[in-house]
Amino acid sequence: MPTPAHPIIDTHQHLWELERMKPPWLTGAGPPLETKNFIEEYTAAVAGLPIDMAVYMEVNVASEQKQLEAERVIRLIDSGNTLTKAAILSANPAAPGFRPFVDQFASTDCVKGYRQVLHSKATPPGYCLSPTFVENCRHLGKQGKTFDLCLRTGELQDGAQLAAACSETRFIVNH
Repeated sequence: MPTPAHPIIDTHQHLWELERMKPPWLTGAGPPLETKNFIEEYTAAVAGLPIDMAVYMEVNVASEQKQLEAERVIRLIDSGNTLTKAAILSANPAAPGFRPFVDQFASTDCVKGYRQVLHSKATPPGYCLSPTFVENCRHLGKQGKTFDLCLRTGELQDGAQLAAACSETRFIVNH
């Protein structure tokens, strides 16, 4: 395989350990999704590829497991033994407890930002435009953290309005 002209960064690395935590959306998904997919499996899957680093992308765990997910991935990054060098953690800007959760990682260099999956049936259109959501996304910008918008196609305009209301915050659009 030829060496690429630029470093390759896997910007959307999903990892989960079913024995420690199981994202609710995996229930009933069956193989290959409903199996362990942690660093050992990732490392084997990318062996021989010219990937220089990976950015962990939250996997939409249950609310009560967000802290565990964050701690686990930060320990993985801090180990220095993997391609995983940065993280986008799960956080809901409209939820009570959002600021204490994100503030604990404000000076954690490997935490680059946050994401909430907004394309579920439980999330109504316009959810990301509530005053609390907007204000908390501004808070992320003041910390130099990003927010990933994971929206339904029909709500991309909501994302554009949110970005316009939070000029200091960098937004990333993904699936």
